[in-house]
Amino acid sequence: MPGADTFDVFVCTPDWLSEKVEDDSAAQWGRHLLIVKEYDLGAVVRAIEEMIGRISAADWPAVAVKLSRYAAWEFEDYKMEA
Repeated sequence: MPGADTFDVFVCTPDWLSEKVEDDSAAQWGRHLLIVKEYDLGAVVRAIEEMIGRISAADWPAVAVKLSRYAAWEFEDYKMEA
């Protein structure tokens, strides 16, 4: 394979969010989070597959930008130097 891109998503439960806000502060950012009632790997995989299945675009860069709305893309905001 000539290259690859990585996308990261943080899976958490409402209980984890509640504990995190109590422990850290009155606010918690939520970008690139997949919130599940309880951790179930199969449900997580299905949610990700469904999200990916709804995305279409003319080329890979456009698909990657759309994916980055849900998962942190390693090249988000990357600027190539001329």
